[in-house]
Formats: sequence, C-alpha cells, structure tokens
Amino acid sequence: MVNKKRKTLRNLLYTIPITAVSLLPGCKKEYIKEDTIPPKINIISPFKGEIFYNTPTILIQWDIQDKIDLKDTWISVNNGEKFHMYSKSGSLNWCIKGGDNKVVIGAEDIYSNASKDSTNSYVWLDLIKK
Repeated sequence: MVNKKRKTLRNLLYTIPITAVSLLPGCKKEYIKEDTIPPKINIISPFKGEIFYNTPTILIQWDIQDKIDLKDTWISVNNGEKFHMYSKSGSLNWCIKGGDNKVVIGAEDIYSNASKDSTNSYVWLDLIKK
C-alpha cells in the first residue's frame, strides 16, 4: 500500500489564510530594508574652540538627524559617565571645570547604527582684565 499523507482540517486551516493573502489581486509585497546609515549629529553649542570667561556652566545644544527612530542618545563631558537624553534635539546647561573641556554626543538608531561627534572648548576662570 502506498503511504499517502492524510489531509486534516487542522492542516487546511493553516494553509488557506496564507494562500488567500498571497493570491489577492493588488497586494504588493513590501520588504523592509535594514538601515545602514548612522545618525548625523550636529553640536550647535559650544562651538569648536569656543572660549568662555568666568562661568561655571556652559550651554550644550545639539540636533540629531536620522531617517528612522533612535534607540539611544547620550552626552559625555570630559570623558565622564554617559548621560542618556533620548532626544533628537535639545539643550541643557552643564557644570564644567576651568581649562579644557570636551563634549561628546552620541546616538544609535534602532538598527544599531551608531555615531558620535565631539567639540572642545576652554574656560578661563578668574580672568584679570586690565
């Protein structure tokens, strides 16, 4: 006797919806392409090489562009801990030390494309004016 595969109602119920959807006229198969472009970061403030006089805080301002949603955005000052912002654009006042200061802003999109940008500034404390 030939071994025949028996069709059951259970097999039929799983097969019919898949076939019906793939045969509907006008249905277009769309494939989601994985994004490979990292976010573009623009540090608006402080400017590269900007000098501040007698101030304990500086304004840090940024704008991040990406075609898809971001998973994480962060800021780090003077190689300190990352402060997570979860914002594509914004600003905040940051307490800084006198001398050289480095601001790094990073972003990662939902496809794990990551980028970062940095800027250096200098703070003169107790500047003597003549």
